[in-house]
Amino acid sequence: MSARDRWIAEGLAVLAEDGIAGVSIDGLAARLGRTKGSFHHHFAGMPGFREALLERYRAEVDEALERASALLAAADSPLAALQRLPELLAGTNLDLATAVRSWALTDPAAREVQEGIDRRLRELLEGVWLRIVEDPARARTAALLPYLVLVGSAFAVPPVRADDIGALMAMLAELAPRV
Repeated sequence: MSARDRWIAEGLAVLAEDGIAGVSIDGLAARLGRTKGSFHHHFAGMPGFREALLERYRAEVDEALERASALLAAADSPLAALQRLPELLAGTNLDLATAVRSWALTDPAAREVQEGIDRRLRELLEGVWLRIVEDPARARTAALLPYLVLVGSAFAVPPVRADDIGALMAMLAELAPRV
């Protein structure tokens, strides 16, 4: 891993732990045992670093959404696709997702990234539901339920455990035939 990648990985770890307010050059340098000069060698100050964090996060989520799309498309039936929704959470850093979503409340660049991610997630969920209800308007409405569960769980206090979210998604799959 390059030094630049280590800075970004550590920045994402701090973001997940402490939110964007916890991401500082001094703190990262101390955690990595590097100098501030090393930071400035790789990034155009904190604005450039924040941009790099958002780019990396967007790329990681895009990859996860591509895997999820393939997983859902490979399901034998629409209900089987819904039952696979809990698998989409496997390996997801919910703390990081929550931190970015919180950051998006106050920063236009983070908001733009989060809006793009949310748009893709809703499209993915709508595609699954469209196979069940066969009406685009109903599919859009039905897709809101798992979407809002995921978004709402990001801000729940105390935090909702990933396995509880997975169980709820599995329950939605059980209820889908009644929609």
